[in-house]
Amino acid sequence: MKSSIVAAFLLLFSLSTFAQMRATTEDGRAVLLMRDGTWKFADQAAAPTNYDCNSLTKQLNDQKSAAQKPIRMQGARGADIGFFPQKDGNYVTMLIDAQGDDQCMITGSVVNLTFRDGTIVDMKNSGEANCDGRGLLTLGTNDKSNKMLTLFKTKELATVRVWNKTTSTLAILDPEESKMLLNTYWCLLGR
Repeated sequence: MKSSIVAAFLLLFSLSTFAQMRATTEDGRAVLLMRDGTWKFADQAAAPTNYDCNSLTKQLNDQKSAAQKPIRMQGARGADIGFFPQKDGNYVTMLIDAQGDDQCMITGSVVNLTFRDGTIVDMKNSGEANCDGRGLLTLGTNDKSNKMLTLFKTKELATVRVWNKTTSTLAILDPEESKMLLNTYWCLLGR
């Protein structure tokens, strides 16, 4: 009798844990299929709750908006990296300011991004070669199907490694910096 009750309990528990199913679309995005016939993207985040867009972003003109100030991260060996997200019409970029031993960046320098959930993305500097530590990440258009913008709008960034001409600078975002960057993208891109 006890084993029947335990078996019934385990069966009910296992059925309740499968209330949703994970699937992958043709273009590689993960979705959750709900028992009621609805679905949502698996990485879809709710809007951040405690943020003020007026304190995070500024309108530069009719088409262009940007972060109020760069988001600065302390790197190893005294180096630091600054991010300055901006939107020009539908086009979204992120200016990079890397300060350290070797500040020479070349076009195509790799920037490694690791998000808090373990997602890792490599991007290339699309800015011009310089020895001022300036780089440019082109994230794409303000389009929900754009993978990079979706990542920045739904996931918290954990680390950034900017490869310069001869070395790299690694910066780790603390939880507050991660939230500020995520909230800045929510403000720039809209809900």
